[in-house]
Amino acid sequence: MLRRSWGLRGYLLCLIGVGSFLVAGCSGSSEIATARVSGIVRLQGKPVEKASILFVPETGKSATGETDANGKFTLTTFANGDGAVVGKHQVAITKIELDPATAKDDYPSTLNRLPALYANPATSPLRASVEKGGKNDFTFDLNEVDAPADSNAVGGSP
Repeated sequence: MLRRSWGLRGYLLCLIGVGSFLVAGCSGSSEIATARVSGIVRLQGKPVEKASILFVPETGKSATGETDANGKFTLTTFANGDGAVVGKHQVAITKIELDPATAKDDYPSTLNRLPALYANPATSPLRASVEKGGKNDFTFDLNEVDAPADSNAVGGSP
């Protein structure tokens, strides 16, 4: 009887060990090379506060960040401030705020305060190449563009 319970314990310990190995091996973030990324966002030469930055790599997880009062940002992919996946990225930048005209509504609308051209990574002209060991300090100088007046609206009443 004592021998059987040790066999069961050994079996359970083996399962726990194998399970731990698989979980650690599949978490993956340590296998994907990232590099620290920082930069600044300006619109018409002025720093943009509270803009959201999105770096979308050719493969792998996207990185995000937000600008401070001086327009500066750092990116995060897996852990705070770890940067972005090494390689080429499409970049999107938005600054979403509540529409003052609908702020008190049950379903308030939001507005993108930056030109719509930069909002979608697939159509944005912004690109970045993140290099392992590189400086990876990017400056995005955005310009107002001719766009339909409603092109910056996001969301709204259902």
